[in-house]
Amino acid sequence: KITILQLSSALRLLLQTPPIITMAPTLHYFNAKGRAEVIRLCFAEAGAEFVDHRFKPQDGPGNAEFDAIKPKSPTGQVPLLELDNGVFLAQTPAICQYIARKHGLYGKNDEERALIDMTYNTVLEIVDNGGRAFFAPKEQREAAIAKFMGEIMPKWMSVLEKMLKNNNGGNGFFVGDAISHADLQFYAFWSSMGDNGVHIPEAFTLLTALYKRIGERPNIAKWNSLHNSKK
Repeated sequence: KITILQLSSALRLLLQTPPIITMAPTLHYFNAKGRAEVIRLCFAEAGAEFVDHRFKPQDGPGNAEFDAIKPKSPTGQVPLLELDNGVFLAQTPAICQYIARKHGLYGKNDEERALIDMTYNTVLEIVDNGGRAFFAPKEQREAAIAKFMGEIMPKWMSVLEKMLKNNNGGNGFFVGDAISHADLQFYAFWSSMGDNGVHIPEAFTLLTALYKRIGERPNIAKWNSLHNSKK
């Protein structure tokens, strides 16, 4: 049995112990969607607090805020997630996996997590190829974009449409019965493309419906209304 003296001592110790205060992680990136939007969407979907530090635009070349944070990045790149213990995480996929593991956006078992990784990396085939096309040298850009839109993007979209259909007929998400960071990476890419007047081709009906479902999720809709007003 616990005596009154023991209980009193325990209460005194509890009152003397300072509370552990954790700071919200800080995401450092430019004032654009780019490679950081999927990270922001992961936090938003999870309802998790974070500091969205966007570098202030500057006239002329360079950015002082980026130059200041760059030495802290393991890769010298952003997006960069600063944790409350002083750890800095670079590389969008690694940051997304970190958030997904903490907040239930990474499947229910090892098989689902492997399928989510497979899907996420397939979406990145579109993201990376699109980036190379739209940011190709000026004299090569028109041809690069035409090839991306006419060949590369439809090829990988067909793969994703099949992946989605193979999971419950395509009426839910890419993997299992819950949203994952792979779904959010897909949404983030097409959200950015939509801002530039490029939308999911009508032939991909399941992917179009998925994009709409994600955008209508309460936390995603709230994020878009606050931060992406033209959505």
